[in-house]
Amino acid sequence: MVTATASTYSNYDSFFKIRDLFQTYIDKSEVRPYLFKRVVDEGGYRFNMKYVINRNTLQAKFEFIRGPITRNSVIKISENTQDLVSVLYYVRTIDFEKVPVGKSISIPTLIDDKVEDIVLTYRGKENIKTEALGSVQCYKIGISANNKAVVNKESNNIWLTANKNKVPVLVKAEIPVGSIQLRLVEAKGLKQ
Repeated sequence: MVTATASTYSNYDSFFKIRDLFQTYIDKSEVRPYLFKRVVDEGGYRFNMKYVINRNTLQAKFEFIRGPITRNSVIKISENTQDLVSVLYYVRTIDFEKVPVGKSISIPTLIDDKVEDIVLTYRGKENIKTEALGSVQCYKIGISANNKAVVNKESNNIWLTANKNKVPVLVKAEIPVGSIQLRLVEAKGLKQ
């Protein structure tokens, strides 16, 4: 199980408080999810979402609950379909030493109640200064989503260490209500 959380800085809570939880259960050998849960609390707007993924039938059962409202559906998926958290782990399986700068790779990803392509564009290598690892050479990868103009910006990037670990050390993205920046502050058990 992989857990990710999203929250506003406490100083900004009075303006717009965010407390989101994402959990994905991944088959480690194939780096493919089989269960995804999302619990959202954004400025008082709350909902729960879940996907149960069946690779044999290539379907994901989707459940959305907001107060008394429940919505269920079945979504067709491909063998390669990821979720919003597992896609970050899947990216780490790509050998960027063999990817030409400027090349884009599409990854089908469950977003809300459908499959959207997350598009990764390899932008070359760049040195990033981190609290956990010092200055480290990284692969810079642009992130966008098909049919989502709001996230198709040159400023949306993830930096993975350009070594065996491919640890995400920095993520920068613009969103409708501002921007997101994630920085690695601690790392343990890395390969030498």
